[in-house]
Amino acid sequence: LDVSNNPDLDTVYCHNNNLTYLDLRNGHTGATSNPNVYGPPTMSATFHNNPSLAVIYVDSGYQCHLAWYPVSGLAAGAQFCNSPGVNCVPAN
Repeated sequence: LDVSNNPDLDTVYCHNNNLTYLDLRNGHTGATSNPNVYGPPTMSATFHNNPSLAVIYVDSGYQCHLAWYPVSGLAAGAQFCNSPGVNCVPAN
């Protein structure tokens, strides 16, 4: 599921599925639109219970880790990442 081209989207509910890909990088999963400002993601998202989901792409992996960790029911070792292999932090 890729919602990265939806800049006005601020809520995503995709829990209890079998997602293998989730890209939430639309400007609302960092602290704010300013990456230098500390704060929680401005997106509300639930994506627990997706046992095949190993990586959730977000604008700021660190901020999402602080706000949403731990996420239950994801693949073992699931991560929040800014891009493939970049700035990854645990999601579960």
